[in-house]
Amino acid sequence: MLCAFILLFYFTAVSQSVVIIASGGAGFTQLEPTPFSNSYSVTASNIPSGVTPTYQWVATGGTITLGSTSQACTVQWNNTPDNTSAKSIKINYTYTSGSTPTTLTDTKTITVKHIGTIGNIAINGTNVSNGGTFSNLPCGTGSITVASAVPATFPNSSVIYTWTLPSGWTTANTTTTTNSISVTPNLSGAGSVSVSARRSDGTTTQSASITVTRPTVASTAPTISSFGTAQGTLTGVRLLCSNTTFTNSASANATEYRWTTTG
Repeated sequence: MLCAFILLFYFTAVSQSVVIIASGGAGFTQLEPTPFSNSYSVTASNIPSGVTPTYQWVATGGTITLGSTSQACTVQWNNTPDNTSAKSIKINYTYTSGSTPTTLTDTKTITVKHIGTIGNIAINGTNVSNGGTFSNLPCGTGSITVASAVPATFPNSSVIYTWTLPSGWTTANTTTTTNSISVTPNLSGAGSVSVSARRSDGTTTQSASITVTRPTVASTAPTISSFGTAQGTLTGVRLLCSNTTFTNSASANATEYRWTTTG
C-alpha cells in the first residue's frame, strides 16, 4: 500500500511597523510650546537584517530644530490653539531590500498648552498698547488701578500674573491670580510697568510692558515775589492794615498752590 504524505506549510507574513516614542516620558499631549523643545525617536520591528534605513520627520504645526533626517529629532511646537491649528509628528522610515524600497510610517497627534499674547495694560481704565506710553500720570501718592488684558488660553486655564513696577511704587502682591492690582505710586517717580502671564498649569510666559511718565516737579519751591500793589517786593516783616494781594512765582507743571498764614 502506497501512502503518500502531503505536508502543507502555511507561511504567515510577519508584520513590520515603526513607532514614534516621546523622549523623557513627555508624551504627546499638553506639551509646553515654543521656546520649549520636545524630542522624539523611532523604533522599528521585523525589519530585514543588514538594511540601512533612511528617516524623514515631518512636524505639522511646529519646527524641527534638530535631526530631521536622523533616528531622533527635536521639535518646538507653535504656541497656537489646537482647535484652529492642528499639530502632529510623523516619521517616514524607508529601507531597501534587494531592489524594492519599503516605507513605513507612524503619526502622533500633538496638543499644547496655549497662552495668547497680552495686547495692552490699562492705567485707571485707560488702555495702553504693549510698548506704548501712558503720559502725565499726576504727581502724588493716590492709589491707581493697573490691569492687564487677559490672554486667551486653550485648553481653558486660569492665569497667574507677575508684575514689575517702577522704583518706589508699591502693591500688596506682585504675583496674583487676577489681572488687576491696586498700586500706590511714590510722589513723582515714573518708569516701566510690566506684566508676565503664564497658565496655572504651565511655564510658557507672555509679557507686556508700558512706560508711565509724570509731570516734572519743580527743583525749587516757589517764592513770593510781590506784596500787593503798594508794598513792592516782599522782604522781611510787613504790617497788613487792609486786604492785600500776594503773588508767587510760577512753578513748572504745578496744578495747585496752597497758602498758609499764621497769627
